[in-house]
Amino acid sequence: MKVDLEVPNTLILLVIGIASILLLKDKILSLLSHGDQGKKSVKDKRIIKHSKKMVKKQIIVVGAGLIGPRHAHHVSINPRCELFAIVDLFPVPELVEKYNTRYFQNIKDLIGYCDSNGLKYPDGAIVCTPNHTHAKVSKELSDYGINLIIEKPVTPTPEDSKALKLYTMNKVKVLVGHHRRFHPVIKEAKAKIKQIGDVLAIQGSWCLKKHHEYYNDWRKSRSGGPMLINLVHDLDLLQYLLGPVQSVFAEPLKNLRDHDDEGCSLVLKFKSGTIGTFVVSDNIPSPFNFENATGENPLIPHCPIDGLYRIFGNKGTLSLPDMKIYSTEHWHKPMVVEELNRPVGVPFDDQLNHFVDVLNGDLIKCTIDDGISAVLVTQAIMESLDTGERVIVKDLSVVEPNFNVLGLKELTPEPLKPMATAIKVN
Repeated sequence: MKVDLEVPNTLILLVIGIASILLLKDKILSLLSHGDQGKKSVKDKRIIKHSKKMVKKQIIVVGAGLIGPRHAHHVSINPRCELFAIVDLFPVPELVEKYNTRYFQNIKDLIGYCDSNGLKYPDGAIVCTPNHTHAKVSKELSDYGINLIIEKPVTPTPEDSKALKLYTMNKVKVLVGHHRRFHPVIKEAKAKIKQIGDVLAIQGSWCLKKHHEYYNDWRKSRSGGPMLINLVHDLDLLQYLLGPVQSVFAEPLKNLRDHDDEGCSLVLKFKSGTIGTFVVSDNIPSPFNFENATGENPLIPHCPIDGLYRIFGNKGTLSLPDMKIYSTEHWHKPMVVEELNRPVGVPFDDQLNHFVDVLNGDLIKCTIDDGISAVLVTQAIMESLDTGERVIVKDLSVVEPNFNVLGLKELTPEPLKPMATAIKVN
């Protein structure tokens, strides 16, 4: 007997759908699995990248005089760094205890300690020794592949500085410690200076009175006087904001002490055509200096003032560090005062973070050439003081390097000394 079976269309469609799902199950699961692996891979890469950033750079401070402890403090509080050691001829137990770090009398002892304990040499050093020792100390550090922040000035003379530049250029990274470039007010001024049009003139000063105990024989000399210790900062800032200085004329201030550098009054001509006047002295009670005016140095009380630097343009006047732009259509019209953003921050911290970025591959924002440029201007000022004449600032290209300062007759640097490869985790 023949039986005809009628199957509903809905049932047929249901069976086909189930079969399709079963056939595609493995493919769907495979796709889902690869998607998870992709997400995991991205996450893993982020973790690895993050962990690399969190590896602290080992930093030493060489020289524990006036500025060294400030650097030690900022290294100790920076989450990207660890203060590996302080190096100084004289023991500094209070600093070593305060920052829970090591102490070495010299670089040789530091290197010996690293070798004996299987430790990698420090990533970087901040050189805070007296100016005339910068070249030798920096050379020795560079021989071990230790990157450098060299406190300004690079060295007291352009010739010594150029020798150091040529010696270190293929060995280590060198950042010059003109930390005020990193001051938020200066960075903001750099960004806003175009608002005042063509800069025609600049007035400024660095005047304060240092205490009697500050002065040892070195600080009474030109090498340790206000020109190379203090004015060099302002010269760097002025060149950073206005371009290179072309010529200088200097008149000495009245000499009331037995010092080689009593201060001076300057006329500066920039290559742009801008003309500047500037007064520098460390024997005048005054708030008209960068430290008092900005409060950036915790050792010098903050005394807020307007117009430490007055930069005159054909469309307005920029006053620093108060960050005001004055402008008017003409003298019969009211003066318009624009108060610019006055950002806050600690330049030592920003400089140190930049150094870490440089160690990680970033370009240097204050190069050894920038440092030498400021020293070239101070050299011209000293020559003007000696001759009573206007002096053209030398170009770096014509400066003859003095390799004697490095203990060399010519540039025949030794190869890098091998670094210990083992890393001991304390």
